Amino acid sequence: MNIGIDITALQSPHRMRGIGATVINFINNIPEDLQRKHKYTLYAKNFSPSDSSDPTSLLRLDNLDYEIVTSDFYAPVVNVLLGKSKLSRLMSNILKVPAKTRELRRYARGETRIDGLNKLDQFIAFDQNLPLPSKKKVPTTLVVYDLIPLLFEKDYLWSYSTARRNHKTRTRSLLIQSERWAYKYKLKMNIKNAKRVIAISEHTKQDLLKTFRTQEDKIEVCHLGVSAKNEKLSGDIKEYLATSWGPIQKELDLKGVKYLLFIGGADKRRKIEDLVAAFNNLRGRGHSIDLVLAGDTMYGPYEVPSPDLQEYFTHTSYLSNVHFLGFVEEAQKRWLYQNALAFVYPSIYEGFGLPIIESMAHGTPVITYQNSSIQEVASDKVLYAKNPTDIARSTVSLLENWNLRKKLSDEGLEHSRKFSWPKTAVKIIQEN
Repeated sequence: MNIGIDITALQSPHRMRGIGATVINFINNIPEDLQRKHKYTLYAKNFSPSDSSDPTSLLRLDNLDYEIVTSDFYAPVVNVLLGKSKLSRLMSNILKVPAKTRELRRYARGETRIDGLNKLDQFIAFDQNLPLPSKKKVPTTLVVYDLIPLLFEKDYLWSYSTARRNHKTRTRSLLIQSERWAYKYKLKMNIKNAKRVIAISEHTKQDLLKTFRTQEDKIEVCHLGVSAKNEKLSGDIKEYLATSWGPIQKELDLKGVKYLLFIGGADKRRKIEDLVAAFNNLRGRGHSIDLVLAGDTMYGPYEVPSPDLQEYFTHTSYLSNVHFLGFVEEAQKRWLYQNALAFVYPSIYEGFGLPIIESMAHGTPVITYQNSSIQEVASDKVLYAKNPTDIARSTVSLLENWNLRKKLSDEGLEHSRKFSWPKTAVKIIQEN
């Protein structure tokens, strides 16, 4: 087969998030027999080989029979802005309508600017929010992660009523509602036009069935995987410190330090303020423990995108024991997992919860909230909490009970072996 793979997620902010991790690990873990058996065409936006955002720099392609096709497909709709006056803004919104209509047609009919589709036997789309190629040209496998923007509308895509409650005008509220409708329509068209839909958890599959009422046999569940245990580790860690000139980096020595670890984005559904509250509780009760926060938004207490979270950091008495690492490379991330007292993930919704399985694969005890796909993925091999008090209580148990730490470490490690990137790759490719 000639298999097309969309790698444009590696040229966007998704590069440092779950979608990017899925693309990278899928390609890097295609089993050797499938590497030799098939040809692969990687589709990317135009880039220069010397460009720092070169998507292939993240991929192991030595044994892959591949070619790269680049073009300007998936180009966004240009926002028309004529000026700042009220009339100019009104005209801009009017002129956006035909452009938005053309964009929606790309989802209904398929993206026509992708080259070389006729030679493909399968096209794998990893970004559920981009238009698929025309189904007349190639059968497409669509990977769907979650429906968070629809399910958490107050934090993402507002409805008309939410916009009005937040004092938006009727006209502005209608425009906001149209963005929500467009998001749902685009995903609906992608699910309709895909030959196969891969949901990364049973919970995501059920959300899709409830929201779009598509046929159940079209949606397959394929869990994500974890990286091989023999990957290298690096304890060369740097943290960001807040200064009047902005964040600066300095070396951070965590060897021998007991710390709680969080890795991920600072989305509101991830209740990091609960983790900070638990940490304050622990320090206030005399426990010598640090808090380490890593992720593409963790560049300092006043750099995180959540005003509520910034407020928590402003009022903590233990800010010097909170370490902001920003985005960390794989080798550093593995070292952080392996040396943490516990990985804490107080999320109220996940499509899968990849960091939970990654931490378990490094023998790290996990404290997390019990909801959405988390119990499906983590089973009973973690400590479940409901609030900051529970997080603090579970942490104290780990500090005082070596047998509990050992039990969670061993059971988590064994459980993580059920999740394999090569298995994921085989299921997504699915030879006919």
